[in-house]
Amino acid sequence: MFSCVAQEAEVPKQFRLNAMSCLLTYNGDFNSSKWQDFLEWVMQCEHFHRWTATMEQSLHSAQEQRLHVHLFVEFGRRVDWNSLRLVSFDNITPNCRVTQARGPRMREAMDQSYFYAWAWKDSSSQNFFRTNA
Repeated sequence: MFSCVAQEAEVPKQFRLNAMSCLLTYNGDFNSSKWQDFLEWVMQCEHFHRWTATMEQSLHSAQEQRLHVHLFVEFGRRVDWNSLRLVSFDNITPNCRVTQARGPRMREAMDQSYFYAWAWKDSSSQNFFRTNA
């Protein structure tokens, strides 16, 4: 039977990153060698003003000893991107969590995010902090 009621088609949600900072999580086949390649790549990214990174063991992965990388970045100015192509590393598109604070709380929220990425945890393997300021 046909219906006269229009069916709403599911529209895929479009990605948009409009932010001053964010936490990027890279899940891939990381090891010490790839960690060094990752750091070299991050240091060449001109749009990162300040950043900190950590490589950690994935505690909830089915694969034992699997590692992932957290990268908290502060951009030199607000970015407005419709993809994560500029922050994809070695064909790994990261998960992206934007800093949620606004106004006077923004600096405090970014500092807490730096600490989260930098602080040593039981699952930590490598940490690195850098500022281009």
